[in-house]
Amino acid sequence: MKAAAGLSKRDHDVASLKGELLAIKWMMEFVLAFQVAIAVKLFLN
Repeated sequence: MKAAAGLSKRDHDVASLKGELLAIKWMMEFVLAFQVAIAVKLFLN
């Protein structure tokens, strides 16, 4: 029973980390796109 409980907790932790990494990935993509847009605006105007 302890092994099953440990695996269940590990699965929950992994799912939680995957969700957090997805959010961080979206934030980094937004920041990168914003910086590229600023660079393009600076060099084309």
